[in-house]
Amino acid sequence: MDTLKSLRKDENILEISGVVNDKSKAAYVTVELERRKKNTILIFTRHSEDIVDIVLKEIDVEDSGYIFFASELTIDPINNLMVPKHRLATHEELKNLEMRKIPLNKLPVLKMLDPIRRWHNFPKNSVVAIERESNDIYFRRVT
Repeated sequence: MDTLKSLRKDENILEISGVVNDKSKAAYVTVELERRKKNTILIFTRHSEDIVDIVLKEIDVEDSGYIFFASELTIDPINNLMVPKHRLATHEELKNLEMRKIPLNKLPVLKMLDPIRRWHNFPKNSVVAIERESNDIYFRRVT
């Protein structure tokens, strides 16, 4: 959770400790409205494993970067040695792709629900640079 806090310094974190009931869609709407008002990351601390997909299907996919579950925060993908560094592509990198006649809409995709996208909260249609240890950089577009 500390890594999430350091990545998203300008956002508040609200822990929701009540049991999440997969039959109560009204609860999701209420929570989502509360989050939007405060621009807050919500962390569900008590939920069943099968509820994660249900909750994420109920919210707008672009807002998925604001909803987390305690089980997702037990493994930190940012500081995991097996996960390469992800960041937004620089203006120069985008110009280089353009000069090489590589259309952005032809880049491989990084889905909105991808855990790395959610941790960084990369915006939809952005281009993400993935830096490997070999100093190779790969690009993905967020869809």
